Amino acid sequence: MKAHRNEIDGLRAFAILPVILFHAGFKSFEGGFIGVDIFFVISGYLITNLIINNLNQQSFVLRNFYERRVRRLLPALFVVMLACIPIAWMFMLPSDLKYFGQSLVSVSTFSSNVFFWIKTGYFDSSAELNPLLHTWSLAVEEQYYIIFPLILILVWKRGYLFSVSLIFCTLIVSLLLSNWGSGTFPSFTFYMLPTRAWEILTGALLAIILYKRNEIFNSKLINQFFSLAGLGLIIYSFFIFDSSSPFPSFKTLIPIFGTALIILTANRGTLAFKFLSLGPIVTMGLISYSAYLWHQPILAFARYRLVEDLSLITVFALCSLSIVIAYASWKWLETPFRNPKIVSSRLLLQLTISLIVILVSFGLYLHYSNGALNRVPPDYLATTFYKDLNKVPNKVGLYGKNCVSNLAELCTINSINENVTLLIGDSHSADFSNNFNNFASQKAIGAYQLSMGGCSFMISSFNKNKECQKASLLLRELIELKKVERIIFITNQYKHLSYLTKLEANKNIDYFLHTISAALKNNIQVIYFKPRPSFKLSVARAALMQKLNNPIIVNSRYKNLLDSKIDSIKDENFIVFDQHEIIINKLCNESLDCSGGLFEARPFYSDTNHLSKYGAEYIFSKFNEVFN
Repeated sequence: MKAHRNEIDGLRAFAILPVILFHAGFKSFEGGFIGVDIFFVISGYLITNLIINNLNQQSFVLRNFYERRVRRLLPALFVVMLACIPIAWMFMLPSDLKYFGQSLVSVSTFSSNVFFWIKTGYFDSSAELNPLLHTWSLAVEEQYYIIFPLILILVWKRGYLFSVSLIFCTLIVSLLLSNWGSGTFPSFTFYMLPTRAWEILTGALLAIILYKRNEIFNSKLINQFFSLAGLGLIIYSFFIFDSSSPFPSFKTLIPIFGTALIILTANRGTLAFKFLSLGPIVTMGLISYSAYLWHQPILAFARYRLVEDLSLITVFALCSLSIVIAYASWKWLETPFRNPKIVSSRLLLQLTISLIVILVSFGLYLHYSNGALNRVPPDYLATTFYKDLNKVPNKVGLYGKNCVSNLAELCTINSINENVTLLIGDSHSADFSNNFNNFASQKAIGAYQLSMGGCSFMISSFNKNKECQKASLLLRELIELKKVERIIFITNQYKHLSYLTKLEANKNIDYFLHTISAALKNNIQVIYFKPRPSFKLSVARAALMQKLNNPIIVNSRYKNLLDSKIDSIKDENFIVFDQHEIIINKLCNESLDCSGGLFEARPFYSDTNHLSKYGAEYIFSKFNEVFN
């Protein structure tokens, strides 16, 4: 059984620095996120080492184990969360502040991995603006710490071979599940304990193996080779992974195996040991937990506040600031709280419970107040600025409300069997959910909605989202059976097409036009909303931060191609509603200098391409005039 190992601290430095560089946006470190996987192996090794050592000395007390975990993890985490609150309050828009409040609750209840699995993808473009996204890995470890000691206490009594066999079998099952899930349920696989457990269990297995003997190989040459090979595998991993890699999967065995080799063979005589035990590297490893906690909020809030892409100098300064704050956090926060003589068990319990209650309560307030919607915006904005951005969180609305779904299902707006109208499209159609609801009620017509975020109802979306393909087939069925009399298409097709080659774009447009033609042949009226203009910057955030400065409209790669094909349809049942032109006329002058999505200090957009409540009401009122 080995005592404290400096090379493990050095390995922590190797884990945290790539994570920081990855979150900072350095292209050369797109695989930096695997640093978290290295942490998982280290945690599994150290925790199991501690438990079996105490079990053999008959000194293991479950309460003491949990107290040590609380001392190690929670004080610094809670301080980071508290520090985030006033910054979020000052700078975040209501929808983002509500989301932040929800994340406060999930982090405080050790379930943030579940929350982020449901709400967002780790590699989504919006992820870099989320100050607490990185806490998903802490939730995985916390859940593991609750379960694993209880199991190990029971199996250790059954003997060494039984313990090794059970952990190894569980590890294999978790690995197989993660490899299968990375292609089938990628978000669940990335965030959840069952598909991450094998990484932590690898560390646990190493601890049990080393329990029998301090060294696996007696040969210095073999240890030298394998420890350097382990270091090489880890470095190699940082450059072969990116956001498109299936993860975790069999491929993740590369950094996991590399970490395992270092733990097993980096003995004192090896070059790997000497390198990882260097003073600056060990120090970085010691502050790695605080560095992990602080770097993401610092980067996220800077991006949120500055709006535009961060310069290299700014990113470097923010990363440096993270490390400075991490050192202070380790020295004056982490270290004292680990010492029972400085912070007693009773005081620790009182502080922990009090802070959980405070954080959960504030998080719930942000949730139920819709991101503190009644806050007064800065005086250079309209007093209704925040409320104009709100998506009206009732029976129909944007972001997960009833009629906006990830499933290919019709949502009934009005069940009248007369003049049945279908609103269909991606999240751009969802912007009009409440307006369409009111429209259907006023006209006393039957109404259905099928709004699926990211679904273009073109071929390019089908490979990414099988439900989108099902939705398209459902639409074809509705057309063939003539179950609707009118279809309103609203999608962000300019964006969906922009990622394709010209050949692919033509193919996708033709597929979409075939759907329109099928509807027209069945005497179904089709109302097509031309895609609206998109801005390079988030309009609402830019306005709030006084960063408008005539923001740029993003050029749509195949706008002319799509528009020309749409304009070629000559049928009295086909109506093109040009919301693009209406918005340009509203917000821009003749030279296309735009007011940045603001009109009379009110936000027309809620981000780069979605409308605010005010913007949606204005556009739909124009549509209503045409429809009449």
